[in-house]
Amino acid sequence: MDQYEHIFLKKSVDSKSIEFRGWANEQVTKAEKIFDNLRPFNKKRFRELFKKPVKTISGNLLMKELITRFNENYRGVKLKSKIHYRNTMNILEKFKKGLSILEITPDFLIEFETYLFNQGCSQTTVSSYMRDIRRVINYYRYEEKLLPDFYQYPFSRGGYKIATYIPEKLVLAENEIEKVISFNDFDSPEQEYALDIWKFLYRCGGINISDLVRMKWSNIHGDMIFFDRKKTETTRKNLKRQIPVSITPPLEESIEKVGVKTSPFIIGQINEEYTEQSFVNRVHKISSKMNARLGQLSKKMNLSVPLKLCTARDCFATTLRRADVSLDDIGICLGHSNSLVTRHYIGAMDNDRIKKIYSCIK
Repeated sequence: MDQYEHIFLKKSVDSKSIEFRGWANEQVTKAEKIFDNLRPFNKKRFRELFKKPVKTISGNLLMKELITRFNENYRGVKLKSKIHYRNTMNILEKFKKGLSILEITPDFLIEFETYLFNQGCSQTTVSSYMRDIRRVINYYRYEEKLLPDFYQYPFSRGGYKIATYIPEKLVLAENEIEKVISFNDFDSPEQEYALDIWKFLYRCGGINISDLVRMKWSNIHGDMIFFDRKKTETTRKNLKRQIPVSITPPLEESIEKVGVKTSPFIIGQINEEYTEQSFVNRVHKISSKMNARLGQLSKKMNLSVPLKLCTARDCFATTLRRADVSLDDIGICLGHSNSLVTRHYIGAMDNDRIKKIYSCIK
């Protein structure tokens, strides 16, 4: 108590007291920042973050350092997203080595955008890099507040606007989907299994392979399946809801064919002890093998669009649209927050439908 009074109340000016007082204030500031960012509060996680050494950021506020720090400290970033942020960091460094966040202005972003297009990047890729930059800037504006008061936000009204781009989607024709479903001329059991998994994805609401791999038998309730999308479990703060899937006779057939009853997971490709890294590695390995086999089947069936695991989602959405299901209802099945996102998964309008529309022009 005497020591506390000497150092903090009387504010002794000897060198040791000044040094200790400065260190204590740093610890308090660190604890306050961690507490402010930790929502909801978790005592165990607080201790982990508090014990973790804090990397200092140079006064130049270099983007390379800021993105690295963001990846390490922000818990809401998934492994796949961390890799994307690192890619953004690397291409920024390639464009301008030693880039400071203070140099990122609307004019800079326009120059960077031009550079990316000249490198052969698509609009979708360019927009994804820009969203990464915006997220990092917002993190240091509102969460770990490192930006000076004079900093001009480049994405404000009148500044740089990230393009919302929906590319023309090419999907299998209706008769081609029927051909895929009924196909039975396989060269190997592995080819057959790959197509069975594709049909499962298609019949189960066009889900992603990540969601199927971690889907459990406990997700089945009577004649329905309810599950959470892995893609949006940490990014969507509002309108969180489980995706409903009706177990139709075709889906029931898929479940019976590829289901592994001895595993808690329906297709039995992972175990309960999986980590985020092991999950990403496993899904990548499964996808690579199955897409290679689906590619072989695409050639055998002479399909207009290569068959991949991801095309099951496009085919599901387009099949519903061809059946005149509303965009809002399709969006609910896909787990989308609005119909604009849903449009991305729906194929281009059939030529016959376009001809029918134009037939009224006299």
